[in-house]
Amino acid sequence: MAPLVAATMAIVFTACGGKPPPEASALADAIRGAQTAELNVEVVPAGYHGPGASAELIQPALDHVQTELAKYYVGSLLARKVTQHQDAIRGAGGRIGGVRALDLKDVQVSGATAKVRAEVTVWFKTAQVWDQSVTSRPEATNIIDLDLQLIKQGGSWKIDREDSQFAPGGGP
Repeated sequence: MAPLVAATMAIVFTACGGKPPPEASALADAIRGAQTAELNVEVVPAGYHGPGASAELIQPALDHVQTELAKYYVGSLLARKVTQHQDAIRGAGGRIGGVRALDLKDVQVSGATAKVRAEVTVWFKTAQVWDQSVTSRPEATNIIDLDLQLIKQGGSWKIDREDSQFAPGGGP
C-alpha cells in the first residue's frame, strides 16, 4: 500500500510542477492514521448494551478513545474529538471503517509545521443501535476535502487544526 501512496503522491506533485517534500510520506501516514482511528474508536466491548451500562464495562472503551486519538491529534482539536467520540460510545450504535484513498493536493512544510490540503476517501459501516452487528451493516463511502495544519511533536506529525467538508458529490 505504501508504494502505491508514494507513487500517487509523486504523480500529484509532478503534475503540480514539483517533487513531493521529503516529509510527504510521513504526513500522509499521520493523516491516514488519524482518519482510520476516528472510524474505529467507537467499537465497544462485548456485553455493552448502550446507555446505563456499568462504568467498569465502558471505561476501558472511553480511555481507548483518548489513547488512540492522542497518537494523531494535539491541543484543543484532540480534546474536541475525544469528547465527540466518547459521547458517541455512550449514545448510539458503533462504527468501523478505513481509508480507501488519500490524495495530497498541496503540502507546505516549514520546520516542525506543515499545511496540507488533501482529499480522503473513507469507507465505513455504522450500527444504528448497540444490539446491531456493525459488520452486518451496509458499507458507505464518503470523499472528504481536508485542510490541515500539523506539527511535529516527539518526532511524529500530529494534526492541530482541521477544516473538512464533503467533496462535491462525495457525501451523504
